[in-house]
Amino acid sequence: MTKSSTAPVFIFSASWRTGSTLLQRLLNTTDELLIWGEPQFLIPARRMFDLATQSFSEAQWMRDQAEEEPLHQMWAPTICPSPDSIVPAFKGLFDQLYNEPSLAKGFGRWGFKEVRNFGLENAIFFRAIYPDAKIVFHYRHPFDAYASLKRTDFFNSFEDTPFQPMQIWTKNYLGFKSQLAADLNAFVISHEEVVSAIPSENSKLKKLFDYIEVEMTDTCDEVLGNKLGGTSEGQGLSEEEKKKFRAILKEKSVDLVDEYPDV
Repeated sequence: MTKSSTAPVFIFSASWRTGSTLLQRLLNTTDELLIWGEPQFLIPARRMFDLATQSFSEAQWMRDQAEEEPLHQMWAPTICPSPDSIVPAFKGLFDQLYNEPSLAKGFGRWGFKEVRNFGLENAIFFRAIYPDAKIVFHYRHPFDAYASLKRTDFFNSFEDTPFQPMQIWTKNYLGFKSQLAADLNAFVISHEEVVSAIPSENSKLKKLFDYIEVEMTDTCDEVLGNKLGGTSEGQGLSEEEKKKFRAILKEKSVDLVDEYPDV
């Protein structure tokens, strides 16, 4: 079946070490789509979008007044263009940053993955810019994700706030399972579902490719069998760490008993 979608694809994972890079590699087996790595600037970009929307809207009375009298005769210190210009401006920014380089490499579509905080908020942001975007929410067993993170040098950056990744996982997971996420028509998939079987027998992974509207390739088998850039095997979480994680989940009313019984 030939696919014809040009919609960008945005993958938002619950936190670091969730298997998002594996999912990225699986989607990059197609020659139709290029999934770029994690932008470092999404949170300030989204905040700028929100601030621009707010300030441009609040200045409407100035624009109305400017229709009746010359600018040099009115008080207009914060006059600005219509909010209608904001979405095209941000779309132009991301098209220039990601779409044009993708086209130059021969790919008709593009996307990226992100693993930091505010996954749902960022997804809403990109739905506003790209109404036809394919949005994927992705997560992994929280104990496994955190244990894997602890075995990286990157974990040292949380030395003063070691449980912050747990809090981010919880916040993002709540967002992924919310009605707002459903309203975005997002596809939700866990790491365990990604690796549950060889691709040809993995119905959830096949449904993901169908949702994104790209063909699953035989190379997916090779990708799943060839681990790249993973952490070495090591000890899991201590009982104290598990207790802390459970407390965070309880505080946020997150019940994982059906999905992850040991949590």
